[in-house]
Amino acid sequence: NFMKVRNFHFWGFFGSIIIILLLAAISYPWYYPSKMWLHRVDSLEKYNEIGEKYPGIEVDVVLRDSGIPDITHDEDTTFGITLDEYFEELTTTEQHIWIDVKNLTEDNADDWLAWLEENTAEDNIDKDRIILESKNWQTLAKFTNAGWYTSCYIDLDKPSHLSKEEIIHYTDSLEQIANSKCVKALSFPFWWYRSIKKYLDSDIDLLTWAHRSHPLELMFSPLGYRMRKDPQLSVILVKEKGTYHQ
Repeated sequence: NFMKVRNFHFWGFFGSIIIILLLAAISYPWYYPSKMWLHRVDSLEKYNEIGEKYPGIEVDVVLRDSGIPDITHDEDTTFGITLDEYFEELTTTEQHIWIDVKNLTEDNADDWLAWLEENTAEDNIDKDRIILESKNWQTLAKFTNAGWYTSCYIDLDKPSHLSKEEIIHYTDSLEQIANSKCVKALSFPFWWYRSIKKYLDSDIDLLTWAHRSHPLELMFSPLGYRMRKDPQLSVILVKEKGTYHQ
């Protein structure tokens, strides 16, 4: 009976320590590696609630007239927030920002570039704190040549839905993008990570999003551990919705 009581107290104490550590990790995401950034911070309320704790955030932008960047995920929706309001918040921090541009084209690229140059200079935000992402990697070359860190958004079906030949075909096309030097990085959903690492013959920077995973899942999963330790993988976007997700 004595041994049972002692074991009960031991495991009770051990379990309490684990719970405390987990709660601490949830409360303070800045304990996580610097490459884990917060996904879809498309409201200032979400940024002020939980975004400030991360080393970097990701926002979605739709370019309106004259390159004005509207913070929204969908072209037919607006919340009346523009990117300069985020820049004002970042002036007092060292945080990074990943900007997913949903509708970059040759027609709006010059206005967008001019807006970026003017507003980052005004708020004293260095270019190396910003990732510019778009599916239109050819147009991103204009920004790469101007000294911006750019990434091609990879929009492909899940590898589990493809044959080995199709996967190799797609990674060959990614290799051509990497070799073009139009962009500095490739960004993709995490389910492409293993295939890209296996078949892509390039040392280009990699960015990914595990946007359905809380940071703790990546802390304690084998794939999360591998991605966190991979020097080629620079950023992992993670999920934490908070109260003001939109």
